[in-house]
Amino acid sequence: METPIDSHDDRPEASFADRWELGSELHQVDLVPRAPGSPRSPWEQGAVTWAGAGRDGIRLLLHYGARSRGWERCWLPSYLCQEVVSAARSTGLRCALYPWNPLEPTRVPRLDLGASDVLMAVHQFGLSDRPEWLDAIPATVDVIEDHTHDPWSAWARASTATYAFASLRKTLPVAEGTPIWSPRGLPLPPEPALTEVRARAAALKHEGMAGKASYLAGGSVTKDEFRASLSAGESEIASGEISGISALSRDVLREFPTWSWRATRLRNAQRLRERLRDVEGVELLEWAADATPFSAILVLPRREERDRLRAHLIASHVYPAILWPVAEAELEGITELDLSLADRLLSIHCDGRYNEADMDRLAEVIVAGLVP
Repeated sequence: METPIDSHDDRPEASFADRWELGSELHQVDLVPRAPGSPRSPWEQGAVTWAGAGRDGIRLLLHYGARSRGWERCWLPSYLCQEVVSAARSTGLRCALYPWNPLEPTRVPRLDLGASDVLMAVHQFGLSDRPEWLDAIPATVDVIEDHTHDPWSAWARASTATYAFASLRKTLPVAEGTPIWSPRGLPLPPEPALTEVRARAAALKHEGMAGKASYLAGGSVTKDEFRASLSAGESEIASGEISGISALSRDVLREFPTWSWRATRLRNAQRLRERLRDVEGVELLEWAADATPFSAILVLPRREERDRLRAHLIASHVYPAILWPVAEAELEGITELDLSLADRLLSIHCDGRYNEADMDRLAEVIVAGLVP
């Protein structure tokens, strides 16, 4: 899940020749539909319930678990989007944090778990393998896994969690869509209806994504026009009552070539890693051997250097995100490591919209921004 501090370009309209940019909101792409016989996604191997945005999925699952499985307290990782924490708290369950940070993916948290607890494990940035400490959780405690940052990982495909979900709009060019499934084959919450508020928000998001694609291709759509649609849609894409998914988003997801899109993201990340391997002053977080990172996660030595590089990137048409600000926390339990990482991190998209030439250009921009 992500609700980042995202970057946008507020400068005058660029000419067609200068419309190259990287990052920020995903735009609509023209792709060949998935080939017959393509591998199935984890949720396509059994029953699935579709919700709209990721926070719909969280609220739907927690309400359902409270009613059907007796959940009273939800444990969340300390390094997490605060809007996700807010969504969990809105269900009325007591919530608590356990220390878990992508800089220490193998750390074993100390947990005082009871039979009425549910623990949410998050595959943060798609970097790590499944943590072994999950095997030590008592069988009486349910586990929800959030696979938003790499819904097709080995961890997701071999999951044994009580429930799992993934907000697909974070990795794919679609307005919404959150599959909920049970790796253990347990009953699922009923699928919610699409609300009027969410139908309008999804339509605006798709309109803005199409407008951005037209703008980048040299069309007459202005940046202000497509950004207005994207902003209006984003403001309501997770608001109001729990919602289902629109027919348009469902159609896009049914045909989308997710595996080839994921493979491109990995190739781009590998290319950028090669270009930055010997560059001083910035670290590109590594990923496990069989993992595919969600994005290029850059870590700078100090906040001042991070902010200076961020300003340089934006001036160069590269729009990073900060995942996630945690200083104004919803709950106690944020660690010093969490605060430090939030101050030093930048996330830059490297998904299927881009190719290796884009990564070469991105690397040049990053290196130029590191010069004092």
